[in-house]
Amino acid sequence: MALLLLLKLLVTEDPAEVIHSSWAWDIDACSSSLQVRRPELFDHGNRVLVHVPVCRHRVASDRHAVGAWSWNVIDTIIAGRLFLRYQLPTDVAAAEHVQVVRAMEPRNKIIDQRVVPQPWNGYDGGVVAIWSDDTLTIDAPITASGKGYFQLVRSWNTADTLARSFGDSTISEPGSGGSACPGWRQIDTASMWLAETIGGKPHNAGGAGGTSAGAGGQGGKSSTAFADVFVASGRPRRPSDDGSRLLFGSSGASGHGNDLDAGRGGSAGGAVVIRTRHLRLNRGSNISADGINGRDARHDAAGGGGGAGTIMIDALTVDGDGLLSVRGGHGGSTHSTLFLSGPGGGGGGGSILTTVSLPSTVRCAVDGGSAGDAHAQYVADSTLRHAAQQGSAGTLNTAIPSWQPSAARVQHMRLRRSDSVVPAGSQAILWSEGAERTLWLDDLESIAGDSVRTQPVEAGRWYRARMFGKDGCTRVDSIFVRVMPASTALIVSIGDLRARAGDSVDVYLNVRTASIPARPIEGVAYVSTHPNLLLPIGAAATVSRGRTRIQFPFRLGATTATYRRDQLQAALGDSSSVQLSIDSVRLSDASITVQRRHGRFTLDGICQLDGRRRLFSNTPVYSIRGRSVTTMAAEVLISDVLGRPLAQYRSIDGKGLTFTINPELDGLVFVVFYDETSLLTVPLWLQRASGL
Repeated sequence: MALLLLLKLLVTEDPAEVIHSSWAWDIDACSSSLQVRRPELFDHGNRVLVHVPVCRHRVASDRHAVGAWSWNVIDTIIAGRLFLRYQLPTDVAAAEHVQVVRAMEPRNKIIDQRVVPQPWNGYDGGVVAIWSDDTLTIDAPITASGKGYFQLVRSWNTADTLARSFGDSTISEPGSGGSACPGWRQIDTASMWLAETIGGKPHNAGGAGGTSAGAGGQGGKSSTAFADVFVASGRPRRPSDDGSRLLFGSSGASGHGNDLDAGRGGSAGGAVVIRTRHLRLNRGSNISADGINGRDARHDAAGGGGGAGTIMIDALTVDGDGLLSVRGGHGGSTHSTLFLSGPGGGGGGGSILTTVSLPSTVRCAVDGGSAGDAHAQYVADSTLRHAAQQGSAGTLNTAIPSWQPSAARVQHMRLRRSDSVVPAGSQAILWSEGAERTLWLDDLESIAGDSVRTQPVEAGRWYRARMFGKDGCTRVDSIFVRVMPASTALIVSIGDLRARAGDSVDVYLNVRTASIPARPIEGVAYVSTHPNLLLPIGAAATVSRGRTRIQFPFRLGATTATYRRDQLQAALGDSSSVQLSIDSVRLSDASITVQRRHGRFTLDGICQLDGRRRLFSNTPVYSIRGRSVTTMAAEVLISDVLGRPLAQYRSIDGKGLTFTINPELDGLVFVVFYDETSLLTVPLWLQRASGL
């Protein structure tokens, strides 16, 4: 049953829009380009957020730029290298390890599907970045809860509990919580930050909660089975947030275990960054970057709750009714049999940062997580915190500055071409724009200045150049010259057909071209004809708007011709010959020309009556509903395709002659209405299971 419930939850969970990130490195000396691990995530013109997620600095210094960030725009991508529109800030450019987050750019100005980030994996992830130039309406959850740092080390488990002091050589290091920085690190000229979280010490002490804008709570005391009491102390909160840092919380730490049952620390909250002119939160919308609860333990100590992350909103106005939540995770609880073990400390609350005051209808939650409980089956009062502490609250700052692009905009240097598409065998002219000097890297003919002419182009290819700017920066750019494809012509035709009334008619569509196409051609041909002479049989053909219509999907691959077939039913109609018309042909490649060749159907074996063909006339008037037929004609005759009369049920009233066709009849029949001056034959296709 539990498995079925889990499968149901997995199936019914709303789909989510995932915001992807890529680890990046090798920022150039001009702070305008960097190499990314996954260039396929990005395209020209994408808005991105460049973020320093960890304490790794390429310059020997005690100062670390963890959390530094900036928006940017991708100008071009060459060989996995992103060239940016704006120079990166100094703090970001000096980092050895950054991540590039592709921003979500809502095109319909509304987010109506759950949005989550790619989880932090040790290199990248954990950030939701959204950029809109207009009013943005949030109508679905956006969450980075638990998507930040996680406990890298497995839960700490020693082989015994005999150690009595921290300095005992038999005690290995506890399972500390994951964080941006190991140990104390100076992150600005006045502030130090210890981000990692301390795990439980020996004797089943609980893990501390993860630190964030609020301090993480200390873990619970060691087991009451021992005289000595040890606790995993919490860490002080990080320096106040002013919007210059985009920080995750630290994950909670593991409790100590000697029975392989220690609870792991909860994962930290990531970050959500929204940049828009006006933000509207619809009722029920929820933006969150909460920490995750620490794991409970049954025989050992529990894990600390994860520290919350950051929500940053850069907007001129915010209105509506929603929730912004950066709550710390709760510490895990213990459920021992005889003795109390240490529960986990609560995670610290995170940061909510905005450029504008929030209305009272928008609720903000920055609470720290509560500490876990200590339970024991044979202890009278077993719901004590056992010295575990809750995490402290985070911060709300509604006066951070709005992001502004760097004044040092990257010098605009790029390649240009005279024609985007050239005929095969012709030449294209290339030149650089905005560069002081250009070094062309391919075989090109110099014309004047930095302008060059290509060799005759037979197939599309890239041309590269190294451009030197006045600011001393260098950029390698490339441009593609495309060869105009040879015109492809398709001939789509329907053959001439003949049949007798009642026969099945095979209708063939022929598609051909003079040579095998360079890539497969897919399309649909729409064919129609007169409905009283050719009737639908299968589902592919229908009658609509006074025509019998057929759709012929086709695909022309490594061949010069293909055929498609459908069937119609021939019937006596109001004409002895009609056109099979190819109304239109829709193709996957709009550059292909189409020649349409229509066909003709002729009805054979037409009877003569008084020297005239036995075909439909426009009178008398009749109506058919199901198998019930009403007419003002003097007489009605039902016959099969061979002209043999068939049984019927009839009645006469003020509305005329009404009769019911035998429900046992199946297949094609003809209903003949006649009076003194006119004759009308109507073909009917009967199906016994579903009626007329």
